[in-house]
Amino acid sequence: MTARAVQSVKRKSSSVAGGMSAVQERQVEEITRRVDYARETRMFHKIVALVAAGMLMDSVVAVYAPELFATKVRFRCVGLANAVAKLPNVLMPMIVGGMLVAVGTDSVFVAIAVVAVIAMLVTGVFGVETSRRSIG
Repeated sequence: MTARAVQSVKRKSSSVAGGMSAVQERQVEEITRRVDYARETRMFHKIVALVAAGMLMDSVVAVYAPELFATKVRFRCVGLANAVAKLPNVLMPMIVGGMLVAVGTDSVFVAIAVVAVIAMLVTGVFGVETSRRSIG
């Protein structure tokens, strides 16, 4: 039962003469508690999945990026690439905050997934093949 349905039950019960009985009030409170718990659990699972996906993507970048540059400039180029990749993180709190207010929590996770898929496609299509290539 959703929170909206619980509110509807409360309104209907309070409009009936005498309101809700103590048993009904406990039932409504229990349903409300279960709905809140389910909502928090779903959010926790989304956050865990997001962190795991981020760690996976970071590990892929850490392995792939160094293979793109010659040994003499590898450290400098990978450092510059990581610095440029981290710049958008400065704006993320404002973007995510705006999305939370405007369209809700699910939109944040969908947007992050869309960006990850786009990054995967761009790397897959335009990325340099590094197998059997000298890294010296």
